[in-house]
Amino acid sequence: MIIPAIHLVPLAISLGAAACWDLTKRTIPNVLTVSVATLGVGVQVWDNGCLAALSGLAAAVLSILVLYRVWLAGGIGGGDVKLAAAAAIWIGLPHFIAFALATAIAGGVVAAVCYGVSGRGARQQIQANLTGALLMQQLPVIEQRAPSQWGSGGGGRVSVPYGIAVAIGAGMALWAPWGL
Repeated sequence: MIIPAIHLVPLAISLGAAACWDLTKRTIPNVLTVSVATLGVGVQVWDNGCLAALSGLAAAVLSILVLYRVWLAGGIGGGDVKLAAAAAIWIGLPHFIAFALATAIAGGVVAAVCYGVSGRGARQQIQANLTGALLMQQLPVIEQRAPSQWGSGGGGRVSVPYGIAVAIGAGMALWAPWGL
């Protein structure tokens, strides 16, 4: 699957805008997600044919399946899930694992930065939550918050703008040496 660099420009612009929006507003506008998805299908059909577009759509469905439970538990926002699915259309099934791993690693880095800039009380609460989860051998409890509270959480907690991780993961999957 080959996508010329010039055709990746709209993706780069849209993902950059989504990452910036998520960083500043802690939300990702649906218009950005829809544009990434629509352009992804169009570029896949134009450059690689209908089978590549179907591969991209299958990767989008796989993204939703992978992230659904995390979203359901409140660990990720719905806009992040939609953006990951839309970006997966550009990547397709052959590079989905690279996309998922790069996104997860980038998400860990973004989360570490958010942890570092969170207040002392919030960091202590996060540490206690993770320690308890480790001792109980289960996933940590994720505090449920209203969408309007996701930016700077209570007690000095800074939420994770996962749209940044999705943008980095897509970039790595598309432009790294192992990419397309």
